[in-house]
Amino acid sequence: MIVVDECMNACILFSSVFNIRTGYVRMGKIVGYLKRLNRKRNYKTKELKYKVKSTVKLLSLSRNLKSMKGTYIDLLSVNKVLFPFVDLGIGDAVCHTGMWERLKNKGYTIQVIAEERTRVFFEKITDIDELYIIDTNNLESMASIDTDLVISLYSWIRKKEFLNAQLLLKLNYKYAISFGGRLKKHFNIYIPVKTPFHITHPQQHILEILGIYSDALEYSISIPNENELFIRYYLNLYKKTELSLSTPLQARMTEVYLFYNYAS
Repeated sequence: MIVVDECMNACILFSSVFNIRTGYVRMGKIVGYLKRLNRKRNYKTKELKYKVKSTVKLLSLSRNLKSMKGTYIDLLSVNKVLFPFVDLGIGDAVCHTGMWERLKNKGYTIQVIAEERTRVFFEKITDIDELYIIDTNNLESMASIDTDLVISLYSWIRKKEFLNAQLLLKLNYKYAISFGGRLKKHFNIYIPVKTPFHITHPQQHILEILGIYSDALEYSISIPNENELFIRYYLNLYKKTELSLSTPLQARMTEVYLFYNYAS
C-alpha cells in the first residue's frame, strides 16, 4: 500500500511540474510541492507525538488511581453526585441541565467542579447544590472533595480525560462512571462511545443505570425575569411574521432551542 501511494505521489508530482509543450521541468512547482509535503509530514508527526505523549502521561498518572474493576455501585449509598466540568463552555453546560434536574428531583445532591470563567452561569442554576471553583493550572492547591459518585462525561476527549484523571486524585469518592476514554478499570461503569452521538445520550444511559426516567430530556435553565419579558415583548411584535434563524454550527443548537420555546 505504501509503494502504491508513493507511485501515485510521484505521478502527481511529475504531471504537475512537467510542461508537456516545452518539455521543461518547472522547478518552482517542485519546490512548492515539496514544501506542502513537508508541512503535511510535520503536522502528522506532531499529531502522533501528541498522542503518544498524552497516552504515556495518562498511563503514568493512572497508577495512582484506585481500581474499580469488579466492584458494583450500591445505589442506596449514593447521595452526592459530582460532575467535573473544566475546560468546557457554557453551551456544553446547558446540555447537562436536564440531567441535573432529574437527579435533583430524585433527592440527589448535585456537585459541580468548574472554573472561574463559568462561575456566573453555574451560580444561577438552582439544581446545583455545591459548586467548586478551581484553577486547572494549579491543581496542587485544590482541596479534597467528598462525594459518592463521580460522573465523567468527557473522557472521550483526550485533554479532558487527562484533566478528569488529575481531578480523581483530588477526590474522595466511592464510585465512578466514565463515558469513553482510554482508562476503563478505574471506573465502576464504562460506557463506550458509539458515533454519532449527542452528549445527552450517555446522560440518558446513566439516568437509566440510576433507575431514573430518562426519556425526553429538556434543558432546565433559569432566565432572569427582565430578560424573559424583553424577549417575549420583542417577539410578540412579529407574532404573525414568518421567522428564520440561522445557526452556523451544530453546537449552537442551545440557542435554537431557547428561541423556539420563546417564539412558540
